[in-house]
Amino acid sequence: MQRSGSKATTTASRIKTLVGHAERSAGRAEADALLAAIGLERRDLDDETARLSSRLWHHALVSFASRFGRHALSHVEAAVVDPQNLGVWTAVLREPNPGAGLAAASEQGAAPDRWHTLERGAWSWKGRLADAGEPEAASDGLFTLARAAELRALPMLFGLPPGQISVTQGDGDDLDRAAVFELKWGGPRLGGIPAAPLLGAAVLALVGVASGNPALAAGLCVAGFLLGGGWELSRRRAAAVKAQAIRIAALEREAILRDAQERHDGAPHTGSVVAGRYRLGQPLGAGASGAIYEALRVSDQKPVAIKLLRTAVAHDAVAADRLRREAEALGLAWHPNVVEVYDDGVLADGTSYLVMERLEGTTLAERLQEGPLDAAALTPIVTQACEALTAVHAAGVIHRDLKPSNIFLVKTADATTHIKLLDFGIARIEWAETRLTHMGGALGTPGYMAPEQEEGRELDGRADLFALGVIMYECLAGQRPDRPPPDWRGAMRVFIEEHEAIPQAWWRVISACVAPRADDRPATAKDLAELVKSAASARG
Repeated sequence: MQRSGSKATTTASRIKTLVGHAERSAGRAEADALLAAIGLERRDLDDETARLSSRLWHHALVSFASRFGRHALSHVEAAVVDPQNLGVWTAVLREPNPGAGLAAASEQGAAPDRWHTLERGAWSWKGRLADAGEPEAASDGLFTLARAAELRALPMLFGLPPGQISVTQGDGDDLDRAAVFELKWGGPRLGGIPAAPLLGAAVLALVGVASGNPALAAGLCVAGFLLGGGWELSRRRAAAVKAQAIRIAALEREAILRDAQERHDGAPHTGSVVAGRYRLGQPLGAGASGAIYEALRVSDQKPVAIKLLRTAVAHDAVAADRLRREAEALGLAWHPNVVEVYDDGVLADGTSYLVMERLEGTTLAERLQEGPLDAAALTPIVTQACEALTAVHAAGVIHRDLKPSNIFLVKTADATTHIKLLDFGIARIEWAETRLTHMGGALGTPGYMAPEQEEGRELDGRADLFALGVIMYECLAGQRPDRPPPDWRGAMRVFIEEHEAIPQAWWRVISACVAPRADDRPATAKDLAELVKSAASARG
């Protein structure tokens, strides 16, 4: 993830707010699409107090505005104060009202920004940024819109409705540095007095005046004031109760983040021995649920690879199930073209681990960055993948996440092609049920999932064949359709007619694999292997 560039920083809460609003308003798929456009993963936003570059925040704002419009930035207050986003507001919540909290947190450096307070009242605050080093701010004012929305949400932390915010741009080219923000909260007021008692007094006084009885008018005026005052008092008590609940939630969130950070500080490091048997080397990368390290088996110095759950999710039951599922699937489906598992278990601190063979080479995804493959280079890759899937499916396992990054091209002494299937973290074992089966939603990678998988319906090994068809297309064409319509074959045919990268014989194989109905695809991976061999021997 790119976090370099401008030296100005902000907190991850800002981007978490944008993603949270996208999910609230448009669904998880749109939120994931926004994350992909920003270049982040959900785990990058686990800790909303983490520092990220302001340049990255600006990129996120541009991506958000292009998808939902600039006006949507004014309506993100619910995501600002989401329970999973409260870690940045604990210092603000220690004070009696938003203005005092913002001033105190700014002085401590415990808020997303440092603010210079110009005026502060019981029900209002006015200020401007004490420092803002974002070079993008002068060009589009997105930072100003986002900060205004954030300030408007602050009263909600105190159990109140969103505040009223006004922005005066002032002089200068830097819109953010020159802007003066004024926040008011607590409902309408007249001369500093809540409007409810005055309004109650006025309404009932008018009733008394209409009766022509001055004494009655005076009595009704007092009664109206008392009724309005009672309503205002009741409203304040309700807000205080709600604010206390939010303070408790914020303190709990702070404790969770602190605990996660402490675990991170004690994370395994190069040279340490894991499970009393494996000495860690350098990190190799990251999988779907954990970091992967090279390691040596202490007993015989055999090189291995060990996957450890990230510390932030080490005690998460679903993540642990995922790693255990991967171990079970790999143990059941041994094959020369499937990565071999040697060991798995749980460490004393609750961290799950999985020990696999150490592979030298590159993933198919990395190879495709150099350009598409020709049919001759693709044939052994797909043939071996089919052989691996034949064994996998025979063992009652469905991979469910086939994609180029999960196909490893092993470096061999004679430069022949040898592949290994990787990452069975969301594999389905037909006779075993775990909590992953009931998570309520499609598991897999968008773009490679068969229609029945995207819709969360029952599936079998033909879902893996669908993914393999997409991979074949991507290898030969050098790209996937950005957002394929339900008619995959129609979308692919358009590209094939415009480009002559895919031979017709291979197009027929791919077309069969990506059929919308599973019954129209090859019945088994072995059947697909025969089609591939025929396509490889064909001349057109």
